[in-house]
Amino acid sequence: MKKSMAGILAAGTAIVLLSGCASVQTAKSLNGQKIDAAGTPVAHINAKNWGLYLLSIPLISGTTDAGTVGKIGFGKDTVNVASMVDVVTRESKTLGGTKTLDLVSHAGSMMMPLPIPFIFYFTNVEVSGNAVK
Repeated sequence: MKKSMAGILAAGTAIVLLSGCASVQTAKSLNGQKIDAAGTPVAHINAKNWGLYLLSIPLISGTTDAGTVGKIGFGKDTVNVASMVDVVTRESKTLGGTKTLDLVSHAGSMMMPLPIPFIFYFTNVEVSGNAVK
């Protein structure tokens, strides 16, 4: 019994320590293809964030503030579409874009069955868009 509880505790600790990350990826090689009929293409931008929540209370998530994307934040509710749209449009502006077109988002949540069902949730959000001059 003690070994199984220690294993569950170790797995839970690993999940908590490895949860919560935000990232931004850009693709600038568009093979000469236009992503807007009138503008000059800059890049396609994809931003993701995920975190661990206790019911609806954020425990660990990726940070989305300027200069901190990719770091782990504690107690910040940044796993939402609004935060990630801010990241994508900020990155678009940084790359020289004057417009961000074709924004697409996806948000989801999954219950973690261990250690206690219906208490901990893994939540994720992804937003992408095209930067154009």
